[in-house]
Amino acid sequence: MPNYSWSVVFTNKGALSASSGTPVIYTRTAQGENTIIVEDSMGDFAQLEVTQPNILLITPPTSTITTNGAAVFTASGGTEPYSWTALYPAMGTLVGAGSTATYTPFVTGAGTNIVTVWDLQAESASATVIIVP
Repeated sequence: MPNYSWSVVFTNKGALSASSGTPVIYTRTAQGENTIIVEDSMGDFAQLEVTQPNILLITPPTSTITTNGAAVFTASGGTEPYSWTALYPAMGTLVGAGSTATYTPFVTGAGTNIVTVWDLQAESASATVIIVP
């Protein structure tokens, strides 16, 4: 069985779980293109070009609102379409349409909720809603 060595061209955009053997997992750390190279003990090699979409972001990362207020969040990056969820749906409504979602609390006292946006590739980004009376 041949021995394999692995490398990645742009280490600032992704990393490999190991530099030899199998299996090896590539994890992206930034958007853009990258090249993964595998070489066997005979000197034969293959390369794979990876295009990494923009990393999914949610803004603002934290929003403080009153019990009669609302927080508006915007998603960018990732792969559309987006879907939106609230960790505690009983605390408020979250209405998402495309890259924008609005959270309105039901609670009359202080609380915290987490709003998460998901993209087509199952990537997620989360923001915190702090509710003050």
